Amino acid sequence: MSWCPHPYLTEIFGDPFLKTVPTITAINGCTDYLDRVKPSDFKDTCFVKGLDQFHRHFVSFGVEIKDRDNTVVSHSIYTLFRRYTDTNSIWVMCQSHYSEDRKDHFNNMLRYSMQVTNEAQLILEILLCDFETRKCGLMLPCERFNHNTKEYDKIIYNVAFYCPAKTAMEQVAVVEQAAAVEAIVEQPKAATVNNDAEAVNDKAEAVNDEAEAVVKQADSL
Repeated sequence: MSWCPHPYLTEIFGDPFLKTVPTITAINGCTDYLDRVKPSDFKDTCFVKGLDQFHRHFVSFGVEIKDRDNTVVSHSIYTLFRRYTDTNSIWVMCQSHYSEDRKDHFNNMLRYSMQVTNEAQLILEILLCDFETRKCGLMLPCERFNHNTKEYDKIIYNVAFYCPAKTAMEQVAVVEQAAAVEAIVEQPKAATVNNDAEAVNDKAEAVNDEAEAVVKQADSL
């Protein structure tokens, strides 16, 4: 099935922008939610689009959330899709099971609703505008449960789009770099062990030579 524009998605993302978004094949979950989008599906982009086996339109995107200290709180993949084939009125959003963080921060910011409301749609449009104008993102409130006070605290987070594939590759690079550093650190240790072993062998050979000399001297008497 080839991609064709849908008025609802065009209203949010704009037709010119959607034309630049790569098309992928979606794999549905057991509930027919599109929650199996992987970081590798994105390659070098923040967005992908497509039609699933039921001919439902969808757009998936990476969401990065940072706190006031600019520390990354969450990296997640979300998919906005038409819930049923025979209706255009219900659009929902779900988090991919392949997200780095399974805490549903972004949907919580959209008032804990799986169904995309007008307010949520507006937030997506503002986020996209910030993305295209290369702004740093959008400040959004979120409620976080405080175990000390047993109440919900209002937290302000910075939300922006990001490329899940690049983050995954960066993580692999970090692991590889750490392994390389560990190997470099281990090299002197290995060299020291080898040197110690050689010294022991040299000492053993010297002892053997002395023993042979003593035996020869005893034979000559």
